[in-house]
Amino acid sequence: MKVQRIVSAFVLSFFLTACGATSVATQQATLYSTPLSLVVLGDSISAGQYLPASTDAFPAVLAAELHVQLTVYAKSGNTTAQTRSMYTGALAPTYAVIELGTNDYNRSIPLTTFTEAYNSIVKSIAPATQVICLSIWDPVNSTDTVWSSPYHIPSPVNHVGVAPTAYNAMILQLCRGQYLSIQSIYETAAYHGKGTHSAVYHPGVAGAEAIARLIYTAL
Repeated sequence: MKVQRIVSAFVLSFFLTACGATSVATQQATLYSTPLSLVVLGDSISAGQYLPASTDAFPAVLAAELHVQLTVYAKSGNTTAQTRSMYTGALAPTYAVIELGTNDYNRSIPLTTFTEAYNSIVKSIAPATQVICLSIWDPVNSTDTVWSSPYHIPSPVNHVGVAPTAYNAMILQLCRGQYLSIQSIYETAAYHGKGTHSAVYHPGVAGAEAIARLIYTAL
C-alpha cells in the first residue's frame, strides 16, 4: 500500500509539473504573439504633406523598419491641442513618437497653452510605452531666410514673444522618454522638399527618411 501511495504521488507530481509547463508555454506563446505597435502623434510632418505618398512619411518608414503596426494621429496644420483631440482614452503601444510644437510656435500659441496640451498627450500614453519626443521643425538659424516660416514669424520670436527654444525646452521637460532634436535635419537643405514655398518648408523624402533613421537609432 505504501509503495502504491509513493507511485501515486510520483504520478501526480509529474502530472502537475507537466500542466505547469504547458501553462508557461501557453503564456509565452501568448506573450510573443502580441504584435508590436507604434503610435505617432504629430502635424503635417507626420502626416507626410507634400510627399509623393503617405508611405514616404517618417512614421511609415519607421514602422517598416521596426516591423510594427502603425497608428498615426496627425493632420496638416494641427497644434498640439488639435492632435490631442483626435483620440480619446489611453494609448498603450510599444513605441510612441510625439512630433508636435511646430504649429504652436508658428501660430503663436501661448507657451502655457502648449504646455498643458503637450502634458495631456504625455499623460495619455501608458507608462510601459517607450516614448520619443521630437523637437519642433522651426529652429532659428541662418537658413530661415531661405525657406522661412509660412506664417511669417518675426524671427527670433513669434507673435507672443516666445522663441522656438522655449517650446523645445518645455518638450524636453515634459517628455517621459527620450528627447531628440531634429534641428540638424531642418538645417540641411537637401532634406527639404522642392517646389512651392510650403513644400520647401517641409521635409522631402530624404528628410523624412532622416527623421525615421534618427528615431530608429534611438530605440
